[in-house]
Amino acid sequence: LVAGDPEAAYWEGVEIAKQVYATPAPEAVDVGIFNAFPKDTELMQAGMAMVPLNSTKKQIMNENATAVIASASPEGLGWHSVFGPGCALRGKPGTPRWGGGIIFSPGCNRFDSAAIFGDAWVFCKTWPEVLRELESRHGAGSHAAVFPCSAMQYIGD
Repeated sequence: LVAGDPEAAYWEGVEIAKQVYATPAPEAVDVGIFNAFPKDTELMQAGMAMVPLNSTKKQIMNENATAVIASASPEGLGWHSVFGPGCALRGKPGTPRWGGGIIFSPGCNRFDSAAIFGDAWVFCKTWPEVLRELESRHGAGSHAAVFPCSAMQYIGD
């Protein structure tokens, strides 16, 4: 708990949160599994799962790694104003990194996935499909890191 000048208290709280909530990071894994929880009610928010990669300068994944975004998406595709018709991000899907990505979402379909992430990301509705895709890309014995609440996990430097 911090108190005082609102701006100074905010930044002090940020520093405390970085220490308390920081996630230790692996380095150079073959597969990164990023669970969008708690922002996984709709696929539109699933990109928030990549927060750990954007919060560090560390090389968490090797250059040929595969990112897996997991989003339950019980509300389906969902809606977000910046992605709506005529809005700034409409028609600008995410781009794959680390040799491509996989979207795992039992609550959506491949058309929903393509609408947000483009056709370069492989869509899987079931976990066995994800495992088959990963094995075809990396074979047995690959190293993976799982970020269970990645929409709010911080790695840091």
